[in-house]
Amino acid sequence: MAVAGLLVYALLVGRKTTGGPSGGTGVIPGLPPISYPTTPAAVPSGDKITLQTTGGMVEVNNFYKGAAAVTNSAALVKNEPEYQLVYLRDDSSFLIPIQAYSMADALKFRVDAETDFLNSLGISKADVCKLDVDVYVPQDYVMGGNFAGRSGTIHLGLSFCPNSVK
Repeated sequence: MAVAGLLVYALLVGRKTTGGPSGGTGVIPGLPPISYPTTPAAVPSGDKITLQTTGGMVEVNNFYKGAAAVTNSAALVKNEPEYQLVYLRDDSSFLIPIQAYSMADALKFRVDAETDFLNSLGISKADVCKLDVDVYVPQDYVMGGNFAGRSGTIHLGLSFCPNSVK
């Protein structure tokens, strides 16, 4: 059980990155602390699940079935080199951290992440915009990259939803 807990922690919180401008490694910030389950995390078994949103109920594909890792508090839906798709059970929200060292790369990787996100959930862009989704470039990437003097986390949003960075 301890080995499984360490694996989930490494996937959701402690994923190392390399190849940045400084050539060093860093931990992706912004992912929530993971509580280690004493029993395996219960996951829905059907093909669809319903998420409660401020815009009403949204039925999505059961993303738990193909998740890279699942704990009692989160699901790592996808774990790609340029981004992760993370679902937080406590507030039914999604985090999509983008690992990019320039705004051009961040916007390109966001498109890839959005396509993967839409396909994983199996819903329309209109329904995705009802969900609580934070697409962002973590501060470590902004500080170590070429973001025209910007500092801190950059929240991009989903490109097809209101109030996103274009």
